[in-house]
Amino acid sequence: MTGASFLLWTSLSYALTYALRATPDTVASAVLYEQVNLTVQISLYFDANEVEIVFQGPNEYFHGIGFDGVEMNGTYAILVVGASTELQERQLGLNAPGALLKPSIQVVSNTVSNNVRTVNVRRNMTGLNDEYYSFQRQANQELNIIYCYGTTPSIQYHGPQRNRTSIYFSPPSQQAKGYPQ
Repeated sequence: MTGASFLLWTSLSYALTYALRATPDTVASAVLYEQVNLTVQISLYFDANEVEIVFQGPNEYFHGIGFDGVEMNGTYAILVVGASTELQERQLGLNAPGALLKPSIQVVSNTVSNNVRTVNVRRNMTGLNDEYYSFQRQANQELNIIYCYGTTPSIQYHGPQRNRTSIYFSPPSQQAKGYPQ
């Protein structure tokens, strides 16, 4: 098989896999800062051992979300650099951007509409090492997250635009019946 044939076969195989993929096993979503359209939706696919994260925020400013943390220090985070298509994975420091990590996410889409950036990424549920968050294989669970947005495109001090919350996962079938998200 030539390099071009292999690439075509791999691309078609990948596309078919996701086109035929089942409904996620569990989903959580939240509106984080309504005034700047900062939202997140996280879907877990247990059989594929995959997580899909759809994250929206202001295009002109950096913004980010940290997983399983209530403070920055030591928390795994995905950051969106403002006014660009750049994404970064980091282990955050104490009131600092922390260490840039080897990329583990695959960008599915990264678009801007009405100055709101929507990023759709996928990655393995299991982190590459202990610097990355490993998502749990539980349909009903709670996950602490931290989040922020800045006042500049580059990643730096975010000012008071930061917070923390818990999001709640449940199977889509329960969400349709009005169970908490």
